[in-house]
Amino acid sequence: MKNILLVTNDQALFAGLYPGLTNLGFCVTTLADPTAVVNAAAAGKPDLVMMDFILEELNGGALCHQLKTDPKTQYIPVFLLSGFTGLEKLAVKFGSDALIDKRQPYAELVENILSLIHDELSIYA
Repeated sequence: MKNILLVTNDQALFAGLYPGLTNLGFCVTTLADPTAVVNAAAAGKPDLVMMDFILEELNGGALCHQLKTDPKTQYIPVFLLSGFTGLEKLAVKFGSDALIDKRQPYAELVENILSLIHDELSIYA
């Protein structure tokens, strides 16, 4: 079973993603405190971290950069989620493995995530 660490303050996104991913057999862990992302990822070694690009009072891009520059977590794929356009260059700058448009219908969003998970995890296998 693959483990996903989901960091979002978007309750609608959580409500749409969580059941879709768990029904497909993923173990999804959520964080209430986004400042704990790096420690949680280092301790839990998830197969994937998905987080909002913009979090309350935090920048998901900066957290992504912290994950990608920490030797304990640098190989964990990180997908940033955003409802804004034009963030692709920033996402790459922060080291994100993918930027996902969270405005998609949930079924399509889960399908795109599955495709990206398969591609990323095969690279890191």
